[in-house]
Formats: sequence, C-alpha cells, structure tokens
Amino acid sequence: MVDLIAAGQRLLIFTDHSRSADESAGLTRDSFGVMYQREWTVENYWSMGAGVGSSDWSCYSRWYDANTNIPLTRTEPGFRPLFVMNHFRDAAIAGTASTDNTKLADRARRFCLPAARKKPNFLAVDHYDLGDPASAVTELNTYTYP
Repeated sequence: MVDLIAAGQRLLIFTDHSRSADESAGLTRDSFGVMYQREWTVENYWSMGAGVGSSDWSCYSRWYDANTNIPLTRTEPGFRPLFVMNHFRDAAIAGTASTDNTKLADRARRFCLPAARKKPNFLAVDHYDLGDPASAVTELNTYTYP
C-alpha cells in the first residue's frame, strides 16, 4: 500500500455483495476496505450478446430486478456515483473482443454517455490486450462531450 501511495496510485476494491446480506451474516466488508459496488457505482448491463453474431450496444442499468432499482443516472445530494461501463460478451472470444474493443469509445459516446448522462469512470473489457482499448481510455479522459 505504501508503494501505491508513493507512486500516486490508488486501488479501489468493490464487492457486488449487498450490505444487507452481509449484515445479516454478521459482517460488513467495508470494515476491511472493500466498498459495496451498488452504493458507490452505477453500472450498465454486462453483456453485449453472445460471443459471436449480433451486438446489443444499448446501455441500461445492470441493477434492475425485484430487489434493486439503480438507474445509470442516479445521483444523490453532493454525490455522483462512479460509472462502470461494461463492454464485453457472454463468452470471451479473442477475434470478437478485438473488434469490440476498437469500438469502445464510439459506444461510450453514442450509447452510454446519453444513457448515464456522464462519461464512464471505469471500462470493463475482455482481452484488454486486443483492439487497443487503451486508446478509448485516452479519448474518454480528454474528450469533452457536447
């Protein structure tokens, strides 16, 4: 941890467990530095479809079910949750991931920014080493949306 601080780096650890489930089990993860994802982030649905074939580029919340309703546009007084943009498929196939990763910034601009009303803070992809998703990070970090 000291090395991270000295290098000006930070490490965030999130869990997709719920606080209520942990409390009923007699523990909380934030007591040892793990944050509850649903309290700190909004996140789009994780899959763009099967490993091959058509793509679903729409951007809607991952957390809509009987117990949870967290829209991508969620804000609270004085707090804007981090936006985790998922950009991967049901199955990680190298050729598909390579193609998808070249389209990452375009999907963020055209679909996810309008849906969340903010740029993603974090990008989750399959095969980060294919298709140059780092260029999307650079673009998102420098591009000002109209």
